[in-house]
Amino acid sequence: MKKLLAGFLILFLLSFISTHKMYAQNDEQKTRFVVWEVKVTPSQNDKLIEAVSFQHDFLKEQNYPYAGYVQYTNDGYFWYSTPFQKFAEIDEMNALDEKLWKEHPEKQKEIWEKFKGNFKSIGGLILELQPEISSLIPQSSEPPTGKQFRFFEKIYLKNGMNMEFTEIAKRYKALREKHGIKDPYYFYYPQFASDMSVVYLVDYMGEDAAEHYSLNAEKWEKFGEEGMKLWEDFKPILERIETHIGTVDYDVSYFPN
Repeated sequence: MKKLLAGFLILFLLSFISTHKMYAQNDEQKTRFVVWEVKVTPSQNDKLIEAVSFQHDFLKEQNYPYAGYVQYTNDGYFWYSTPFQKFAEIDEMNALDEKLWKEHPEKQKEIWEKFKGNFKSIGGLILELQPEISSLIPQSSEPPTGKQFRFFEKIYLKNGMNMEFTEIAKRYKALREKHGIKDPYYFYYPQFASDMSVVYLVDYMGEDAAEHYSLNAEKWEKFGEEGMKLWEDFKPILERIETHIGTVDYDVSYFPN
C-alpha cells in the first residue's frame, strides 16, 4: 500500500529527513518500521485485504525486495509495516518505488482502483523495536504463515517519563523471566513523532482474546507482591492505555524471495 501512496510518503518523510541525518553517524542496528496506520470499517477491511493481496502478487512478480507485514484489529485499525535498519534505506525505498511505478503506470492505476474507497483515513509513523525490554521470537529462515491472534496496546506516558518507563519495562521483563513466562511481546518507541511519550506494545500471549485475558490474569497472580509493587510504581508515570484485539495476517503479508 505504501507504494501506491508514494506522494504521501514523500511529504511524510520530508517532515523528519533533516532530523534523521543528524542521527546517521550514531545509527544503532535496531530494527525500525515504516508503519501505515489506516482507519477502516469492517466491510472496508475485507476489501483492503483483497487490494493488498493483489498488489503483493505484482510485487512478487517484480522481485520487490522490501517486506510488508499486515495486521488489523476488530475496531477498525489496519497496519502495514515495512522493516528497515538504517534511515538511508528510506531514501532507497522511495527511489525504488518511484522507478517501479514510472515503469508500470497502467499497473499502478489498476492497483489504485482496487484501493479506492477502501479506507477512511491513513497516516504514517516510524517505530523502533526495543529488544532490551522485549521478549523476541527466535529468527527463522522460513517466513511465517497463517493468521495469529495479537493483543495491541498504545501506552500514553506522562510527558518526559520515557526513561522511567524503560526501567519499569526492564523490571517487568525480569519478572516474566523469573516466573518462566516465555510468550513473546514487543515494545516499540516512535521516532520523530508529534508525541514521543507513547509506547507501542504487541503481545503474542494466547490463541484468542479469551485465552489472552486468562493467561494474563495468571501471569499477574504469579507476580504476586512484586507485581503489585511494579504496578504501583508504573501508575505515576502513566497517562492512559489504549487496547486493541486483532490479528497478524502472514498469508496477506509480503515476504521477498
